[in-house]
Amino acid sequence: MIRFLVKLLVLCAVGFAIAWFGTPVLKEKAPGPYSKLASLLLGRPVANPETGEVADAGKLGEVVGGALDKASEAGGEALAKTDFSFLKNKAKKASTNDTLAVAAADAVAAGETLPEGARTETQPDGSVVVYVEEELPPDPRGALNDDPGFPMGIVVTNSFFYDDRGNKINSMPGGTVVENLETADKAGRTYCRTRVFHPVKRLWQDEEVWFEATDLILLNAPYQDLPRKERDALVDYCEAKGKWMAGYAKLAEKAAAKYAADHRNPYEAEYQAAKARHDELMARVAENKKKLQWSQTHDDPKRGQYLQEGRTLAAEQREDAKVWQPIVQKWQMWESQHMTPTDTFTPAGEETAFGRVGPNPRVKIPGTDDSVTVEETAVMQQQREKMEELAPIVHSIVPGL
Repeated sequence: MIRFLVKLLVLCAVGFAIAWFGTPVLKEKAPGPYSKLASLLLGRPVANPETGEVADAGKLGEVVGGALDKASEAGGEALAKTDFSFLKNKAKKASTNDTLAVAAADAVAAGETLPEGARTETQPDGSVVVYVEEELPPDPRGALNDDPGFPMGIVVTNSFFYDDRGNKINSMPGGTVVENLETADKAGRTYCRTRVFHPVKRLWQDEEVWFEATDLILLNAPYQDLPRKERDALVDYCEAKGKWMAGYAKLAEKAAAKYAADHRNPYEAEYQAAKARHDELMARVAENKKKLQWSQTHDDPKRGQYLQEGRTLAAEQREDAKVWQPIVQKWQMWESQHMTPTDTFTPAGEETAFGRVGPNPRVKIPGTDDSVTVEETAVMQQQREKMEELAPIVHSIVPGL
């Protein structure tokens, strides 16, 4: 055993010496073969020192960079997903582990068995690329129980989720991670049956819930198999966007309420006071009519009293009409000339299916043609800056997000 190890050490030393002293000679004497051999060993194109041409070493491995394609429109909104051949987590380039890569390349050249953790891939042009499997450190966001093993999805912004019967349960914050167990069409819409990941407990929940497909970004592989950098960037981006949109909703409600107060009917106070008196009078008139109807079919000794009350109420009605009818006319005239906002609002200037995010968002006042600008809070600004920081990675994967 010791003799074998000594021989192996001597062979490795000799091989290293040959590579060390022979490579410069090869580079000088045969630049073409040198560039091809270097490209094969390093897994990346190496230029010919003499001509400057780059040796064709075939594909250099699977990378993310714009891999997600937007799928067909669903209900007028974008449902983003990918081809399953992209966003892999384990196919690492040989150049990420040079020692193992060189050993693997030597094994290929000698026709020997590849070392553990290495593999080759023959390209269409006949060239061979060496890959090694790289052991990753523990995932700080990894689940503590078994991954369901289905394609991952992310809730884009705060979205409703449903039970099996389609009953609305509650809303889920943006950035929530799910895995899509099933996609089904229900009542003309596409829904996804999902398992939800609890980010704090780091557990996949047992309960299954449904989301509208347009509320999710659907990726092409399970949560645990996706590249962590891109996966976490998408999750963090959607989480920040969901929080920003929630803050915007509160500002929009306040803006709509302030607009309504600033554009209140100038006759509102007078109208409400007159209406209260008118309603109280009409209630007494209705009660008097009931008493008179009763007295007509019963021997009621108070019938004369009811008749007198009716005459008094009729006089009050004539006086009330002199106040009530003019104020009603003025109030209704103003209302017909000015659209009154309702209690709900709609974000103005939405540029994508998932809503507009900007430093000076505008709120469309419902029931009117007006919109107002609202100023984001300091917390919202931090969330937006987080999105801007992650945007280069996120938009290379989902351009419309």
